[in-house]
Amino acid sequence: MQEPLRFKVVVPSVLKVGEEFCVRVKAVGQVRDAPWVAYGEFGADPMAGRYNLSPRGIRMKDDVPLGWTGVVEVEGNCGLRGPDHLSLGRSGGNWSSSGEWLRKLPRPLGKFCGFKFTEPGVGRLVLREPRTGAVGVSNPAEVVEYEPTYRLYWGDLHCQTFFSDGLGCPEELYR
Repeated sequence: MQEPLRFKVVVPSVLKVGEEFCVRVKAVGQVRDAPWVAYGEFGADPMAGRYNLSPRGIRMKDDVPLGWTGVVEVEGNCGLRGPDHLSLGRSGGNWSSSGEWLRKLPRPLGKFCGFKFTEPGVGRLVLREPRTGAVGVSNPAEVVEYEPTYRLYWGDLHCQTFFSDGLGCPEELYR
């Protein structure tokens, strides 16, 4: 079983002082090939699937340390209030799995709510796993004393690959 090397931590980019928010966390480990199998639902690896290998030989990758479970410590500034520990790879806080086959191995990622900043400024959260030393720092959050006129939302480009109804590989999308 892999250990996490770091954590991706995402918080809303604009918050009002005292506004409750959720933190999204993903443990990141070594990048590995997601295995190709004709019938992935019956394999031991929940990431195995029939679409993990392109006709050009390009393989899908996964960087989540499958099977890892742990407790991370939470620190923050701007008068952060909320849980001081989060459990990853267990049922509490983790996104639910779709399908019994994916529940075989826990994926250490999740959404954890109940946080708020009590002081204005630029807020950040730091997550630390004490046994491995893996650390994750959130994106900055502008914490303001008034109701924000505008919020900043993040997204990604919508692209089609051979995994759905497109032609190219994910690696070719941004060329």
